[in-house]
Amino acid sequence: MIRDKESIQILEKLREDSRRSVIDISRCTNNSRTLVFRKIKFMNKHFIKKYTSIIDFKRLDYNLRVRFLIKSKNKKLLQFLSKNKNINSVLIVKGNFNFYVEAYFKNLSEFNEFDEKLKKLCQEKREHFVVEEIKEESFINGKY
Repeated sequence: MIRDKESIQILEKLREDSRRSVIDISRCTNNSRTLVFRKIKFMNKHFIKKYTSIIDFKRLDYNLRVRFLIKSKNKKLLQFLSKNKNINSVLIVKGNFNFYVEAYFKNLSEFNEFDEKLKKLCQEKREHFVVEEIKEESFINGKY
């Protein structure tokens, strides 16, 4: 767990832009390059999973963003979700549903085709079409 001010500042800068250099982060946080390098090395070893890009899917013509809550005991469901090109993330959840799924589709016909296959694999499902993104990927990024 990190609690020191320097580590949190460095992590915030990495969350804003993971391509930032050690030199840039050291300037922004008023810490030495050596300290920043050591802290990042520690974070990479212990809790940073990977450095990635946040994609604007609409610019790639994936205009429908749908989130599903799914109740199912069918073991084929996870295989279907894992292999489907439209799925962005799958989470196991507690409560009335077993899975929370986020998917992107280019159009309604692509969504409908997916939905028909999904219906056969689940007991119950609810879908929510995302209309507007208000806040995303902003936890520990200095913009709270």
